[in-house]
Amino acid sequence: MKTLLSWIVFKSPGRFIRLWESCLCVFLPRLAGRIREAVINDLMALSETVVHNDIELRFLVPNSLNLYRARSIATKEPDTISWIESFNSDDVLWDIGANVGTFSVYAAKRHPKGQVVAFEPSVLNLELLARNLHINGVSDGVVIVPLPLTDNERIADFNMSYLERGGAHSSFGVDFGQNGRPLNTSFSYRIVGVSIDHLIEMAPLPVPNHIKIDVDGIEHLILAGARQVLRHPALRSILIEIDEEFESQTSSCRTILSEAGFIMARKERGIELESMKDCRAYNQIWVRK
Repeated sequence: MKTLLSWIVFKSPGRFIRLWESCLCVFLPRLAGRIREAVINDLMALSETVVHNDIELRFLVPNSLNLYRARSIATKEPDTISWIESFNSDDVLWDIGANVGTFSVYAAKRHPKGQVVAFEPSVLNLELLARNLHINGVSDGVVIVPLPLTDNERIADFNMSYLERGGAHSSFGVDFGQNGRPLNTSFSYRIVGVSIDHLIEMAPLPVPNHIKIDVDGIEHLILAGARQVLRHPALRSILIEIDEEFESQTSSCRTILSEAGFIMARKERGIELESMKDCRAYNQIWVRK
């Protein structure tokens, strides 16, 4: 019986909570919905504190994926961390594909006089992004833009592969993923997408000194919609994750960045990319000539 109960609780905690709640509500009907509310609130309040380069960071960890993101901040993509550390103290970073804010938070705490613009259209990640900024005391230094970026203005589907907070592998307006292969969509919704060049004309956003792009498949479309910003002299470096298996995207990104006056300084892989069998994805760092 104990083994069976443990299996039920672990394999289907939602059903266990509903059963428990139903039993209690026979005697206390006002408890309807209160137990699941308390469980959700408690899970969303769980946090993990990590220290890197004497900077204390705190992230909400309602699931194993977010716990991994918090604990691996120094090892998952060390090239991204070292790139952020190279910024001037008052630089502006555009974090495109901010997810739950791991690198936005680090940049804001590493360079408190600088500014960060965090782009994240996932409804599952937005709450954690905003709350992570808040619990780290950097909300004033980071602007959230909850819209997908692309090559032109349009309404299209935002397709998500995973229904978990902190998940990645989503795409806007296309049916392919990071490597150009068909995307396995679990959930989608319609949303407005904009280009960088249009957005910076209509919104009071600071011109970036650095841009990070990690959006799992449409990096080339984002660059195609940013030709004016890419030529702005204030923009000095770009970190972009490219899967070289996606040859047309690789070629398109190289052409756009080269024409805008950038050269590739280096490309690197963190432990996550290295662990993926046959994966040809790299973080490419481009700098202005």
